[in-house]
Amino acid sequence: MAISSSQIKFYRSIYVNDSLTNGGRIGTTQMTDGSLNNLFRNVQSDEREAGINLYRKFFIKNDNPLDSALINPRMYISNISSGEDYFQIAAGTDSDNQGLSDDYTDWCGSGRLAVNILSGENSLEVNCKQASGIPFGSSLILFDGVQRAEITMLGDPIWSGEKATIIVDGEIESSFVAEETIVSAILPLNDITPTITDWFETSSAGTYNEETYPVILYNIGSITESWTFTFISSTEFNVTGAVTGSLGNGTITGNFVPENIIGYYFNLNRYGWLGSWVAGDTITFKTTHAAQGVWVKESVPAGAESQIYNLFTVKLLGESI
Repeated sequence: MAISSSQIKFYRSIYVNDSLTNGGRIGTTQMTDGSLNNLFRNVQSDEREAGINLYRKFFIKNDNPLDSALINPRMYISNISSGEDYFQIAAGTDSDNQGLSDDYTDWCGSGRLAVNILSGENSLEVNCKQASGIPFGSSLILFDGVQRAEITMLGDPIWSGEKATIIVDGEIESSFVAEETIVSAILPLNDITPTITDWFETSSAGTYNEETYPVILYNIGSITESWTFTFISSTEFNVTGAVTGSLGNGTITGNFVPENIIGYYFNLNRYGWLGSWVAGDTITFKTTHAAQGVWVKESVPAGAESQIYNLFTVKLLGESI
């Protein structure tokens, strides 16, 4: 089933501040498109005078109710700030914070085409606000408000001040006018779908056939968590999550489908249990949610002028089956 745009939602991270703890896991605050201070706070006058880098994290959440995966997602900055600041994006993890993100290197930014290009050319020049934001071998999007072209660059851009000269792998198929065209580096992301990893059984005589009866995960309900099943008898077990805590007890004679406030964490099929289990045996595994963390960096140069209304926008592309 195709994923509709209304089923893709954006959430702030659980911590939103200017310290190294900023970021972390997905929070419960959904971001509303076009809202003032949706992600960043206002920059203060002393910060503009000195210059500052601000970081914020958000999550792309796939809430398709039929559990379709968002395949080959990619994101790019679709505008250029009207102020002197410069925005860039980078992929985050399910739990990383600013203490890690400020060391990331593959930040993707945007700029304006510096010189008109004609169809068939294999190079272009881009004016950015700083000499960064176009990682090695990036795919780029050129957009003039009417037509859009995706291209792939060869190697690194050649910087002259804040102007990047880019060699393209192939030819540019359309013509673009400089003052009308934004050029953005594309941030590639992993498929947005829940996953299960690190399955491990500790038992001398019991096993679970997870290949024939895999654990079922859900776009709405499954979370990023480390789970432990601990047997308390030959048929009964309890389940705990490292963050979630206890989910209660289950038995090998029934499906274990723990419920949370928005759906179900997972579904473990009773027909997968084989052999003989005894008290103390365990199964551990990890799940991830149907979401992807993204970091945004706002770089404000020293001495920047104030800006009454400054817009930062991103666009998300993807496919589904």
